[in-house]
Amino acid sequence: MTGLEFRPAKVGSQPELTGVLWLDPKANALRSLNFDYVNLPIPLRIARTTGRVEFQQLPGGQWIVPRWYIRMPRVAQMASADSLLGYQEVGGASRPAGTAAPASDANAVIPTIDETVAGPQSFISGVVYDSTTGTPLQGVQVSTGGGRFKTTTSGGGHYELAIDGPLSDTIVFEHPRLRLYRVATRVQSITLPSGARGQANVLVPSYGTLRRRLCGQNETATESQGIAAGYVRDATGRPVANAHVWATWQILWVEQNGRLVATNQQRTVETDTGSDGSYLLCGFTRGAQITAKVGMAGRNTVQEKVVLPANMVLEHDFRLPAR
Repeated sequence: MTGLEFRPAKVGSQPELTGVLWLDPKANALRSLNFDYVNLPIPLRIARTTGRVEFQQLPGGQWIVPRWYIRMPRVAQMASADSLLGYQEVGGASRPAGTAAPASDANAVIPTIDETVAGPQSFISGVVYDSTTGTPLQGVQVSTGGGRFKTTTSGGGHYELAIDGPLSDTIVFEHPRLRLYRVATRVQSITLPSGARGQANVLVPSYGTLRRRLCGQNETATESQGIAAGYVRDATGRPVANAHVWATWQILWVEQNGRLVATNQQRTVETDTGSDGSYLLCGFTRGAQITAKVGMAGRNTVQEKVVLPANMVLEHDFRLPAR
């Protein structure tokens, strides 16, 4: 499948759509549309207001929508402000004319119309796509919150997770890149009745979106700050938690009142690695020539010279020597 991402050209005050069109390159056909609402009022921004529309071509050449659903927030006026109460999810599925409607739950994501899975098993399927590399993400472990049911994405980023009976749980996508860039949809809530099919997709945003989302704008508010991110591991390849990572670089010119002023400032940013050995540093300026260091008690400090690439996202792992 080929994913085409779309989003509003700029942040505005009116609700708009962002999402992905999924196309089948072998058949040159549109398969589905996944979308989310953005620019919502502040009380609703914590809600994932989303939906999906699938497309299918019949043998006669006509196109239909075999399945669709939409998930919307339920709000109430409290203390002169909107308050989020919960969610309402509705959808539909087509079936041949004259056949009986399948038993379904009013709150189901999408009831299946495939008789081969109409038994007690439920299925969740989807795609994990990495916009930073422009490729599907292989090897992502997909599991329910308790870890009882699990599977792994294929080389095309696809997965299908079979579950015994109904489900009301979280689905977790586990992969170093998803943790590194704090992808919010790495954990999603999902509810399915027995014998139903649901969809859960994950999209790693583009580098530009990651910079804005994780680091915000630079001091002159002209562009997003640069990022350095990666993992710190020991000589055997195991992650090193609580290692101190810091980086310094020189700035020769700064903007003041719209003019470039010569200077010779040294900037420093620092952080500690998380429990998985990951780090993320923000604040780098375009073209920064960086001296990066990693230190930890009882170990020699590692120092490396690196340059921030043109996309202003440096992915760099450190290896600490043996004690």
